[in-house]
Amino acid sequence: MKLQLQSAYLLENLFNLYNMQLFDFSLETPTFIINNSKTIIGNFRYEYIGQNDNFIVIEICGRYRYTMYQLLSILIHEMLHYYLSAVYHLNTANHDKIFMDMADKLNESNDFHITPTIDLTDYERIKSKSSMNKLCDWLFG
Repeated sequence: MKLQLQSAYLLENLFNLYNMQLFDFSLETPTFIINNSKTIIGNFRYEYIGQNDNFIVIEICGRYRYTMYQLLSILIHEMLHYYLSAVYHLNTANHDKIFMDMADKLNESNDFHITPTIDLTDYERIKSKSSMNKLCDWLFG
């Protein structure tokens, strides 16, 4: 559990940094969840609960070891979904033209690799359950 909390703390810090740099602080800090999905490496959920109340979640899969480059590309991909949903009220789950145009601009200006899908064979899978949820092996050893 401690590693999971450290990983969520890392995601929150990266989120805050890139929220400032790329989105001009326009996004509220979401809840971060480290999931155990075999097929989904990142996910964004924005659930409207009622007037002035919502539940915002960014999930990152804890089954893989990420380089900082990979982790940032995944996180910012999900932040882009969040931004288009919160600011422009767009559903970009299908990675439409608006999403891809913004992703291309972010990729060009920041050297990210934001794509609609990810080839999981490019990612090292964590085999040991004791290492699960370490997100960045280079950080948590």
